[in-house]
Amino acid sequence: MGDIEIHDHGDREILVHLHGRIDQALRPRLDVGVEEIALLVDIDGHDRVIVDVREVTALEDAGLCFLSALVRQGERRGHDVALAMVNEQTRRALEAAHWPHQPIMSGSR
Repeated sequence: MGDIEIHDHGDREILVHLHGRIDQALRPRLDVGVEEIALLVDIDGHDRVIVDVREVTALEDAGLCFLSALVRQGERRGHDVALAMVNEQTRRALEAAHWPHQPIMSGSR
């Protein structure tokens, strides 16, 4: 079972932790997460959203859609989106999906 946690660091940065299997079952929470992040960016004027994926065990289509939505949102609202602590499972899923977005921060674990 997957999970998403969103933390407003107050220092112009939002940290998103994804845990476990990021699949269709988590889709409603991921959609709410995109909206919550947009609200935090609007209210607090954050410059960056960092998505920590070190504890992801499977990144399926719903997770890729979530990441794509964050990138599109960042392009529209003028903030960066970066992946942090990319593990091997996540790296393979991103490569298989021909993930075009950069930067990917931190290496594999």
